[in-house]
Amino acid sequence: MTQLELFNYSNCGDSMAKFTRSYLILCVLFLIPLVGSFTLIPNGQVPTVLNPPQAGTFDAGESTNPASPDPISEGAALSQDYASGNSYYYETQSNPKSGHYYVSWLKPKQNMDCDLYLYTDQFVSPPVSSSTTTGDGVLEWVVFRPSSSANPYYMRVATVSGSGQPNYLAWEESVSISAGTPATGTIADAGSIDIFHANLLATSSYTFRLAVDPGSNLDLYLYYLAQGSTKNAGESTQASTTGGNGEDETIVGYSPGADGKFLLMVALAGNGGAYTLTLEETSGAISPQLWLYPVIFIPIFFGATFGYVGLLHLYRYLKNRG
Repeated sequence: MTQLELFNYSNCGDSMAKFTRSYLILCVLFLIPLVGSFTLIPNGQVPTVLNPPQAGTFDAGESTNPASPDPISEGAALSQDYASGNSYYYETQSNPKSGHYYVSWLKPKQNMDCDLYLYTDQFVSPPVSSSTTTGDGVLEWVVFRPSSSANPYYMRVATVSGSGQPNYLAWEESVSISAGTPATGTIADAGSIDIFHANLLATSSYTFRLAVDPGSNLDLYLYYLAQGSTKNAGESTQASTTGGNGEDETIVGYSPGADGKFLLMVALAGNGGAYTLTLEETSGAISPQLWLYPVIFIPIFFGATFGYVGLLHLYRYLKNRG
């Protein structure tokens, strides 16, 4: 074997070793973002528990004068003393924000039947919505989603029968919830409703699960409202209200039909108690992390591999000529 042949074989071995090392490095660089795409998907992560603010309770005077309504703060329940046959007037102390979800709710005492009315102008008829379910102690509510932050909202409580206290009245803003991140809270007369909003996709279907304590009876509602609209207790998009004491509620396989922000409501239906609310994305389009990384890195990987091989052969060719 000539000295030139020995040189070429030695050089070829060194070149192949370099190629192998470079190829392994490219493989690692390709796999890191691909594996990272799976770790970025929220499904399967250890959930973080949300604790939405619960309505506090305090006493206040009751105004029967629509020209001088009582102010009521967001997230704080008023404990009120009502007389039969009267109307009582309230004004939100701050302006609800445009595009956000809110609920105004009224929990009468057990021997009272009261109705709830919501206005955007100061008690100019007709109201934008009302909740007038018949029955003593029945929880009333109106969900609303303002299209402007320019004005307060107004509430009127009309007593149909009965009198006394405590009767709880509140309005509150929704708290965010997402798939894989459960929310927990406690429902009672002074905090009869909790609300959450979630961004749902038309390409997916969803299951909502409400797990309750033994002995408690809570219901689950799903709403969609366009900005500037309202809905009352009987106008939910979906609902699960079949369970009794200690029985969970579930809305299974809901498909939105269009992307949007939806409202989930946990409402008192009997005895109060603690709950856990979860949202599961049961099907849908492939997560962007799954398709984006292969689309980007597979061409880069093979382009770099073949480019390197080509350069290696060119290098060897030029070396052999020399």
